Amino acid sequence: MTREIMPYGRVLIVDDVQMNIYVAEGMLAPYQLNIETSDSGYDAIRKVESGRTYDIIFMDHMMPKMNGIEATQKLRASGYKNAIVALTANALIGNEDIFLQNGFDSFISKPIDIRQLNETLNRYVRDRRPDEAKKYKQEAILDTETTETDPQLYRIFCSEVKRVISTLRDAAASGDIEEFTITAHGIKSALANIGEQEAAKQALGLENAGNNGDKAYIKAHTENFLKLLESLAEKYAPTETPEDSSGVEDDTSYLREQLEIVKTACEGYDDDMAYAILDGLREKSWSKNTSVVIDQIRDMLYVYSDFEGAAESIKKHLQQ
Repeated sequence: MTREIMPYGRVLIVDDVQMNIYVAEGMLAPYQLNIETSDSGYDAIRKVESGRTYDIIFMDHMMPKMNGIEATQKLRASGYKNAIVALTANALIGNEDIFLQNGFDSFISKPIDIRQLNETLNRYVRDRRPDEAKKYKQEAILDTETTETDPQLYRIFCSEVKRVISTLRDAAASGDIEEFTITAHGIKSALANIGEQEAAKQALGLENAGNNGDKAYIKAHTENFLKLLESLAEKYAPTETPEDSSGVEDDTSYLREQLEIVKTACEGYDDDMAYAILDGLREKSWSKNTSVVIDQIRDMLYVYSDFEGAAESIKKHLQQ
C-alpha cells in the first residue's frame, strides 16, 4: 500500500490519553499533514471557536467530563461543517449508526488500522481538495513494515500509568463508576499500543464491568490489575544513562527568557507555543539539573496537561 503526501491538509487529534495521541501523530506523520492535538472536547471546541478549521477532527469517543459525542454535538450546533471522525476502541456492530446520528462523518476503530486511516484521509482530505492534491500526486510513500516499538512510547506509558493507577484506585474506592470506566477504557488502548494484549484484555474486563455497573467484579479484580500495571511500569521504565553534562555551563539569560515565554503560553493554555519552545530548549546542551527541569515541565504538559502546574513550576524555577 502506498500513501500520498498531503502537506495542504490540516487535522486535529482529540484524545485524553497522551499515548494515543503520540501513536496517532506517528501514523499521520508520513502524510506531512499539519497536525494539532487536544486532550479534551473542551479544548477542541476552544480551538474551533478561535477560528481554526480542519479537514478532519479525529475525536476520541470516551473522554472524561465531555465525551466525543457531546463535543461533536456542540461543534455541529455551532455550525462547524467539516469532517469529524470518531476514534473508538468499541467499534461494535451498530455503532456506526450511533456516530452518524450524532454528527460524526465516520469512525475508525482503535488500535488504528493504517488502511482504514489511509482511506479516511483520501476521502476527507485528498478528494475534497483535488486542485492541491494534483500538485503532490506523484509524491507517495511506500509502507515499510517494522516490528520495533518506539522507546518514547514506553516512556509515555510509564508516566501515564502512575496517574491511571491512582485514578482507578480512588474511583473504585469512592464508587465513581463513570470515572473508573473511562480510565479503564483509556489504559486498555495504551496497553494495546505497546503490545501487552493480555493486560489489555484485563482492562477490557474492568471497562465492561463499569459499563454494566458490576461493582462486585470491579472489587474482585481491580487490585490485581493495578499490581500488573505497576509491574509493567517497572518493566518498561527507562534504563538509559543520561550523557555526562557536568561540564556544560547553562546560558541562564536565554533559558530564563524562553521559560518566561513558556510560562505565558501555559497561562494562556497555548500548548502549541509551549511545546515549540520546550522542544527547542531540549535540542540544546544543558547541565543535568536544567535538562531534568525542562523534561519535567514538558511532561507536566504532554502527559498530564497540567498547564497551571507547569506555570507554577516555571515561576518557582525563575525565582531561584
